[in-house]
Amino acid sequence: MTPDVTDDYGENVRLSPEYFERAISRPVDPGPLDDTTGRTLVTGSGSSFNMALLLSNLLRRRGHRARTVYPYELTRHERLGDHTVVCISQSGETTDIVDAVSRAEDAGCRPVGITTVLDSSLGTRVDHSIEFEPAGEYILSRSCGVLSCLGRLLELYRVLGGAAPERWPSHAVDDVSKTVDRRLEADEGVEVADEYVFLAGGALLPIARESALSVRESTLLTATAHDVNNFAHGTAFQYTEPRDAVVVLLEARDDDTMVFDATESMLSELGVESIRVTSEAEQPWAAAELLAWSLAFSAQLNDAVSLDLANPPGLETVRGLLDQHTSAED
Repeated sequence: MTPDVTDDYGENVRLSPEYFERAISRPVDPGPLDDTTGRTLVTGSGSSFNMALLLSNLLRRRGHRARTVYPYELTRHERLGDHTVVCISQSGETTDIVDAVSRAEDAGCRPVGITTVLDSSLGTRVDHSIEFEPAGEYILSRSCGVLSCLGRLLELYRVLGGAAPERWPSHAVDDVSKTVDRRLEADEGVEVADEYVFLAGGALLPIARESALSVRESTLLTATAHDVNNFAHGTAFQYTEPRDAVVVLLEARDDDTMVFDATESMLSELGVESIRVTSEAEQPWAAAELLAWSLAFSAQLNDAVSLDLANPPGLETVRGLLDQHTSAED
């Protein structure tokens, strides 16, 4: 049964390992994604776009000619040919994603949907669907939804031939659960900074992007993501002047330790605070543990800034403008 989603951001993060466990414990039918002869385009919006970036990486590891595109690229592309188009939308009702499916159908592509609701506009229009959650209902919590989607993508990768680590999936579930508990119960808490930067490489770069998005959505603070391999060659020079920033390095066991060591040392010389989070799992399997850490970190920041997500800053102003617009129409 689906756990009750609450109004508390941190409590929803505590629930997210349950969604992840269900997601990776059920078999996935890859459908057309088992065929590597054609080209594959993957699209999504928001968190789903970050998951699309990850899926493209996973498919390329299995021999696909896959790349991620924005939804509008599909609606304007005149020569899609016989591509397989994978559309990710938790609700299955995201307008630009549904429009992309229509364009893919008109162009003769094979549309695949990854969604929570199989009888949604997306689920009913594609040739093949992969479901997030067995309950078949929209997951109200973004943290539960994104970990559920990530679990399905990792299980899809395993089905397509990706060598899963020992004791998969039980070990992964333990890592995610323990990571969330340790981060949320950390005595030191977090100090609010003006800016957060997440660094990662390879299949973990989409996780860095999702981590930054999570911070922005839960706190309204500035947060960005960059490839750790390129950070020292340009972006880091933004921090030669004193800035209230925190840089989070997300590292898998098989990442190049020298790159992370050098980046950490450079940040120390610049006087920028850094947090290095290292998973004992290799890429791409480390994605779940590192994303769980970031979601819990975002929950702590949410508590620190005391942001009421039901009534974010500026909401009354927006409501006032909407009321004025409605009155003008009347």
